[in-house]
Amino acid sequence: PCLITIHPDEILQLQECSDDYSAMHIVYSKEFINALSAYIKERLPFYLDIYNSPVFNLSDEELNSYMEYFIKAKEIVSNADNPFRLQTIIHLTMFFFYSKTYQFRKAKGETVKTIQNPLVTNFLKLVRENYKTYHSLDFYANKLCVSSKYLTTLVKRKTGTTATDWIEKYIILEAQ
Repeated sequence: PCLITIHPDEILQLQECSDDYSAMHIVYSKEFINALSAYIKERLPFYLDIYNSPVFNLSDEELNSYMEYFIKAKEIVSNADNPFRLQTIIHLTMFFFYSKTYQFRKAKGETVKTIQNPLVTNFLKLVRENYKTYHSLDFYANKLCVSSKYLTTLVKRKTGTTATDWIEKYIILEAQ
């Protein structure tokens, strides 16, 4: 079993499948993703994990977890009387995504501790807060009192992506 993420700009077309094929689908509206993004502090690392690895193999335990999420999400969405329906589904989905991100990074041999670094964390926070106005790496390096070269080297070593690429990816994500 696996979890496959299909992005808004992609089309999935099944050309053939085996007799034992079975699938469950959850489709999120752009509005829901935008609402969800407001709650996620570091949404770009999330997005990049999913974007760079859209197919995630699931153990039986993970499959059961996904099935529970699917059933609970369906239950929440179908309860039209619940005035907290949107907030409930957002938090359930955040729980699911955080769990999957942890499992994904664990499978890659990464831990939150190895990814986090105060300077990198502050850089990503600054980018989240300023990417619409400031596109220059020098701006962020000056704010953090380090050289641009040091910042990009550290960010690349800790995240696998250069500092400039982080800025550009935030800009692109916003445009999408």
